[in-house]
Amino acid sequence: MTVGLRGIVLGFTRVRGENGAGESEAGGVMLFGSKKPTLDREAALELRPMRLVASEMETDERGAGKLRVQLETPRFARMFLGNIKGREKTFEFDEIGVFVWQQIDGKTSVKQMIRFVSEKYELNLRAAETSTVAFLSLLMRRRLIGMPVDS
Repeated sequence: MTVGLRGIVLGFTRVRGENGAGESEAGGVMLFGSKKPTLDREAALELRPMRLVASEMETDERGAGKLRVQLETPRFARMFLGNIKGREKTFEFDEIGVFVWQQIDGKTSVKQMIRFVSEKYELNLRAAETSTVAFLSLLMRRRLIGMPVDS
């Protein structure tokens, strides 16, 4: 189960409509038992992802990158061990992943990102949408980004 922050969806799932067509639905559970928001495909593509970590991307000469994120000590471990400093996790990105990460600023919509990826890497819109949405979903599952939704 994916847990969301107030007003931020941290996951998407695909559901089948009555006619069998796929529809997007926000899959995040809101805190305090609030009902999870549901979004159609167009509304989901208009969302503007934002970073939930303040780490900077380190890029190499090939265009690939590494993102180092400081980990928090879980609450139950802090009770017994105290707050352990210096724990970090490294995420490795390819060239396209670095490009998409740079577009995540809370102002650029998912639809705009798809168009930018399609233009820069000469992909058709469908291929760009599939890969970009899958990548953004992965970043949401890893809690690196969130999608603000209007309540």
